Amino acid sequence: MSEENISDDEIILVIEDVSIKCSKKDLIENSDYFKAMFEGNFVESKKNIVRLQGIDLKAMNIILSLLWDRTFLINEEDILSVLQVSCMLQFIEIKMMCVAKLTELLLPRNCLKIWMVAEQLDLKPLYLKAKSMSLIEFDVIKDFDCIADLPLKPLCSYLGNVNLQCKQEMDVFRTLMKWWYDNSSKYSKTEHSDIFLRFFYCLDFKNLKQSDIQEIMTYPDIASEEPIVKIAQCVLDLRHDFRNNYDEDIRNTAQLLNNAKSRSFKEYPCILVNTCPEEQKCKKLKGTVVYEDKFMRKTAYNNIETSDMAAAIIYYDNATKNFVKLLEIDKAKCRNLEGFKIVGYKEFIFLLGGEYFLGKGNWNKNVWAYDIIRESWERKTVLPFERRHFECCVCGDYIYIISGTGRYRVISDNMFWYNYKEGTVLWSELRICEYAMRQLNTHQVKNSNTFITLDQFHCRKTNPF
Repeated sequence: MSEENISDDEIILVIEDVSIKCSKKDLIENSDYFKAMFEGNFVESKKNIVRLQGIDLKAMNIILSLLWDRTFLINEEDILSVLQVSCMLQFIEIKMMCVAKLTELLLPRNCLKIWMVAEQLDLKPLYLKAKSMSLIEFDVIKDFDCIADLPLKPLCSYLGNVNLQCKQEMDVFRTLMKWWYDNSSKYSKTEHSDIFLRFFYCLDFKNLKQSDIQEIMTYPDIASEEPIVKIAQCVLDLRHDFRNNYDEDIRNTAQLLNNAKSRSFKEYPCILVNTCPEEQKCKKLKGTVVYEDKFMRKTAYNNIETSDMAAAIIYYDNATKNFVKLLEIDKAKCRNLEGFKIVGYKEFIFLLGGEYFLGKGNWNKNVWAYDIIRESWERKTVLPFERRHFECCVCGDYIYIISGTGRYRVISDNMFWYNYKEGTVLWSELRICEYAMRQLNTHQVKNSNTFITLDQFHCRKTNPF
């Protein structure tokens, strides 16, 4: 395309040897990069043809379409490349559109890739959300092919993170070896030993049993590397205080592995506040809120700032020794709601059941889920039965409802459950409990999809979860 056919307001961008005619005005108004290029003291400001290196052609065409039509639909498979180009060329508004869209699309199948790209682009809120999901949902992600696409360094950064949640530490090792079998052809024989040692540093040896370490040593590729086998054997011997003749380097490495920080995941006690009935008079003072009941009794509490007297969930931060607001719950969801449950599990907070204005027959059958990563509420389903003052537990992908009071104040001796990840409206059938149960608590066994019920002899009317 010749320069003679170009008007003063037009520019030819050459990307991957393809020429694209654009409006210079549109580029200047929407991109700080092009604004500096065409209005600054650069040689490109006097040219009608500009070559751009390292830019994805398809992504650039999508960006140009978005300049003309903000409702243009970006396909999911293209959005990361559009984000990268918009960051490189400083299309700020389009970059924010991509970040918002990726936050909505965050799922276990794509969160690893989003994390890696967003961290490279220094998009902190996005990469922290993607990273959190990647660490929480490892037990799902480990079976996806996206693990094999990771370079070695990001792989070790991910699987070696102390906040990685896994049911069994051997799952981490098996994931590492799965990656190895897919990528081993890229590495020379002399690199094998160093790579397997990096794999060892990803593992929490304190959570590996003796039989696990012995199984690791039986893997053919591991067994063929004598230094790696000696390190694993030395780890076992140090546990039993055996002092065999190992090289100092091997002994030091084994001691490091045995003494490395174990995996952990921070958990915070959360409390629902600002839930006093509307009939109580409320007066806000500086830093406090005073409630007055029908007997004119006044009670002062520390004030958690919320909009329109919404309820709030706060958590206690041991590091700062303070209560911190986590999120607000709008008035419509739980104001004057009695006997409901709030349950936290992984990145979700579930709010379900209960009766508005006790005894009025106005039941809440909605099951709401707040996604901490996406920072949004979603109605997952509707309860098949009216229920309040019940027990609730989340195990694996299932929400269990146990006992409680139903319509006409009938005490229920049954349980039912729902798979919240499938996203269907179907609940299980009612299962009658064969044992006497009046007051009970449910408790999930750690690292298991099992829950147990505990007798509850004393209970207070609070809303912690």
